[in-house]
Amino acid sequence: MTSREDVTAFLARIERIHLGIGDLTWTGGLFSFEEFRDIYARPEEWLESALSALSSEAVGDERKTIVALAMQGLPLPALVAFGERVLARLEAGLVSENVFEHAVFPTYDWNTTLQEHPDDPGVQRLLRQVLDSPRVGAQRKQIVKDGILTGQAREDVLRLREAQQIR
Repeated sequence: MTSREDVTAFLARIERIHLGIGDLTWTGGLFSFEEFRDIYARPEEWLESALSALSSEAVGDERKTIVALAMQGLPLPALVAFGERVLARLEAGLVSENVFEHAVFPTYDWNTTLQEHPDDPGVQRLLRQVLDSPRVGAQRKQIVKDGILTGQAREDVLRLREAQQIR
């Protein structure tokens, strides 16, 4: 259980990061902030506070996007659980589709875990939930069906990594 003080301290960190970066035109700029790097390096320690922030109607989309990206270092089982919980928040109207995308399907320079593990039962469960969700757009559902579930996205990631376009 996350204490109110923990969530408040977490939100203060996110606010300082947001004020420092100004806007998220280039999300890679988040790594220039020590507070962001600290959260990103130990996301499991901040997970419950992050989920509380994502649930808050008082937290705006840019700040929620910072939170979503800070959680990308979660190990596979925790990342899947995080994705399921963010999807539930999307369905409840607590996060926008844009925040959901950054949390669950960020660009390859942020995370390729789901694309690299299409056979994992947890990943398959999450992707089925995405396909069944009335709040997820048709384009995302098509990418899930034709790219991730077929293994094509995994091949794409491996090619990009081999070409040193992503790490």
